[in-house]
Amino acid sequence: MNPFLLNVAIGFAALLAYLLFCFLVIKAEYYFSCKFWPVFLILSAVLAYLSYYFANNYVESIFGLLSPILAILAFASLWSAIEIKAQPKKVMKGLYPRNPKRPYDNCYPEEPRRDIKFPPILHKPRERREDDEC
Repeated sequence: MNPFLLNVAIGFAALLAYLLFCFLVIKAEYYFSCKFWPVFLILSAVLAYLSYYFANNYVESIFGLLSPILAILAFASLWSAIEIKAQPKKVMKGLYPRNPKRPYDNCYPEEPRRDIKFPPILHKPRERREDDEC
């Protein structure tokens, strides 16, 4: 197979994977809430393993194209596991549809926690020196 066409096919698969997982994140958050992220994480691990398996066992033919596509899907799924936690904020802004059956207050806190006490050394700002550039 022509390497140029192989690269174009992989790029096209990356675009389709991104579009697919954007859609899946929106739908998964709508129907299952932001607590669906472990499913995406497990799917990512399975796809990464399959990509590794096909890369080591089937080098030629169509499986040579399948391994990079599975790797792209694995990383798109990993991105989805991270992105689904930020999805409720986007829903609250009105960018995506809101599920009327579910409250969004407990899924993603708007305010950071104030009850965490840091050691005093983290609160001291660094003294400025004359040789600092900024």
